[in-house]
Amino acid sequence: MNTAVDALLIVLIIAAAIAAGGLFWLGHRQSRRQPGAGPDSGGRPGNPQGQ
Repeated sequence: MNTAVDALLIVLIIAAAIAAGGLFWLGHRQSRRQPGAGPDSGGRPGNPQGQ
């Protein structure tokens, strides 16, 4: 029983890490494709929308 709970926790942690990495990669790819429209576009030099 205890090993089953440990295995379930490990699987959940790995799935959460994969999901977080996938979401980060998707957001990074979209912001790179549209340079002025990303959520991190504020404050960069040479970007008129960030001022």
